[in-house]
Amino acid sequence: MHRPYLKMNKAALITIPAKISWAKSFRYHKRSKEIIFNNLLSFFSFHGIVLKNSRPLKPLLKFLAIFYHFLWIIGTLGTTMCLVESVSTKLPSSFYVFSAAVKIVSIFLWWILFRERRKIYHLLRTLSYLHYQVVGRFRPFNKIINFSLVVFLLFTLEPGVNNIDNTIKEDTIRPECFHIYIPLPTKTARICVYFLIQTNHQLVNWSLSYLVNLLVIFCCLELSLLIKTVTKKVDKSFSNELFETYEELFETILMTEDTLSLICFICLMRLFMEFFRVFSLLFNFVRGKPQSASVINAGSYGVVTGVLFVAMIFAADNVQKSFQELQRHLIKKSALNRNTQNGFSFREQILVRNEDAILTGWGIFELKKKLFLSTLASLITYGVLLQQLQQ
Repeated sequence: MHRPYLKMNKAALITIPAKISWAKSFRYHKRSKEIIFNNLLSFFSFHGIVLKNSRPLKPLLKFLAIFYHFLWIIGTLGTTMCLVESVSTKLPSSFYVFSAAVKIVSIFLWWILFRERRKIYHLLRTLSYLHYQVVGRFRPFNKIINFSLVVFLLFTLEPGVNNIDNTIKEDTIRPECFHIYIPLPTKTARICVYFLIQTNHQLVNWSLSYLVNLLVIFCCLELSLLIKTVTKKVDKSFSNELFETYEELFETILMTEDTLSLICFICLMRLFMEFFRVFSLLFNFVRGKPQSASVINAGSYGVVTGVLFVAMIFAADNVQKSFQELQRHLIKKSALNRNTQNGFSFREQILVRNEDAILTGWGIFELKKKLFLSTLASLITYGVLLQQLQQ
């Protein structure tokens, strides 16, 4: 079977390939000057990764990339020292084990994004073009994205602020991991240093992963919006142009699977580790007498992690459901219009396909609701075992 290509600026796709091969032949539409999710993509640039411009400012990006790796090295060294000293600290060693694992996954995710940045760029240009063609209005989900970015800023700074509060209430150096290695003379110096240390850990642990989670979620939401809009148009009027749009949508979904599936798998793996890290911290609080600010910090951080996990699963699952509904509508309409161009047999050949139009997490598991239930069961099992071991 030869592999056709998607050429949006001249003609629509004629046939749908069994396996997508768009990476070399794909060309985005020249009229799509804007790119979708522009405000979200700006935050990726602070990590040294550009996804919204094919010709970035390379010197600045190189500096930001090196600076991010420098912060990662500092945070990893701190976590390693904490892991070594975990026997004599208040926190359980499992917390530092998962913290170290989260940092390793974060730097691995950075390199995956760096390697796949051009494919992600082309995917976003395709979504921008389809949104312009199908919906018409630009900047979809703009308010939700802005709210998510505000949450990102708050939760990046909040642990550091909590550290300031704990330090102000104490006159001596606290007998915990970071403070053993930084015997600063004054409380003001300790406040500044502890704030920077905790903010750096928060930045390395979750900033990039949080942004990638948002990118995957909003790409899925955008695909669902496009599919539902086309479904409404099919119900109102039936034409061959709608089939061309359907083919472009199917190709774009396969493009999304090819581009984001590995990234999606890495994000899910990091969220798993984040759940275990928060559980370890909360169970330690149950045993001891923590300050209320620390409990609120860990609890709210766990809630945000859970929301991201559930939102990604439901958004990806909704793409498949919406696309299957679109297929049913097209099959029904094509059966009533057998005399149109190419006949019903051509439409049946396109529509009756068994390929999955869904993110599959690098082919290891599908992002469906049963994944959420199995994860919840794993967390409950881990919590019970952790509680028994600590007793």
